Amino acid sequence: MCIPTSENPNSYFGYVIQTPRALHYLLEGAKIVSVESKDDISAVDSDDKLIVVEQIKDKETTFSNYSADFWCTFANWINRYKENEDKYTNRTQFIIFSNRKQQLKKDSFIDICNNANNDTDSKKCIEIIKNKFSSKNQKIKKCFEVFKDEQNETIVVNIIRNFSYKTSNIGLFEDVKNKIQELYSENRDIEELRIKMLGWINEKIYDKETDKIRKFDLLQTDFRNYLDNNKNLKLALIDDVSEFDIEQAHKQYFYHQLSLIEREEELKQLDCRDYHRWLITKAKEEEKGKFSKKEFDDMYRTVYEKWLEDKDLVFSINNTESDVIKGKRLYNCSIENKFIKIGNTAFDNNHQEVARGVCNFLANNNPETQNYSIGWHPDYKRLLNEVNNA
Repeated sequence: MCIPTSENPNSYFGYVIQTPRALHYLLEGAKIVSVESKDDISAVDSDDKLIVVEQIKDKETTFSNYSADFWCTFANWINRYKENEDKYTNRTQFIIFSNRKQQLKKDSFIDICNNANNDTDSKKCIEIIKNKFSSKNQKIKKCFEVFKDEQNETIVVNIIRNFSYKTSNIGLFEDVKNKIQELYSENRDIEELRIKMLGWINEKIYDKETDKIRKFDLLQTDFRNYLDNNKNLKLALIDDVSEFDIEQAHKQYFYHQLSLIEREEELKQLDCRDYHRWLITKAKEEEKGKFSKKEFDDMYRTVYEKWLEDKDLVFSINNTESDVIKGKRLYNCSIENKFIKIGNTAFDNNHQEVARGVCNFLANNNPETQNYSIGWHPDYKRLLNEVNNA
């Protein structure tokens, strides 16, 4: 049985908070994003397994050690896991998302859970909480009993290991706008895209007669059909990157380059996808003999020269910013390159995907392209050398 954390959203203000988070996961490529099902937001992958359950908080809260928001959320996660264990995996992410930026109090229960990255950390976290817990509040004590129940230990360990506390970078709607900007492959009005996509979700999950949010499953196929029927909304969504590709990419030099500029994980999936697409495209064209080595080299040199120009400009006009921010700006400039072409063949319809693939190929320190090697962080060569020699 689930324990109420607060009243479910029952007004426009309530559901409008969940709408951008639902869109966030649709843009990431989740097969189904559910509203008010396993949690405020939940998402499943192509295997119908939960990849994320998310509790959204939109009020000032300190998340103290005896916060009902914290304890009821954890108890509900445990109970739902027990009731639908076949839907969860050891990689399901459990997220408390706060719309209000706030610093977690160091060594608070939520802080140590947030910093636990493996089973050992999780078990230590459980022991610390058990030893420190003390509350007379009956509701919180009831939640704690679920938490400390030895029969639930494996589930609790799994939840804590995959737990994270997140906040919006700028604001809920600005974050969505930025994500659309990253994923959108043509030069259009991003604000218009955002409004239409959010409107599509609102239409699905909002019951006008009762002015309440309704439980609803948003299907990726329906979302794509909506985009396909509105030709101006075509997106470069994550679709054909496999877990094997991602796993292989994690070992690559270009992936470490993206980590240096703190590129978001879901965006790295796009980078990996287009890196592998470029390898396949390049191999096929070389096999056909359609393009000569000189034509490939000419293209790499052109991209390299533009990178040099962008680097000088970006670093000079943003010289007071941190190296990570400079690197992000340089990367975004590079993948906006609309003029990449091999010989006389240009890529008008998917220039950003091609730019991502080519730029990450050149950032991968391949012997074949070492004369045109590029990077993003101002000090990437030294930092990556330290990583390789560690």
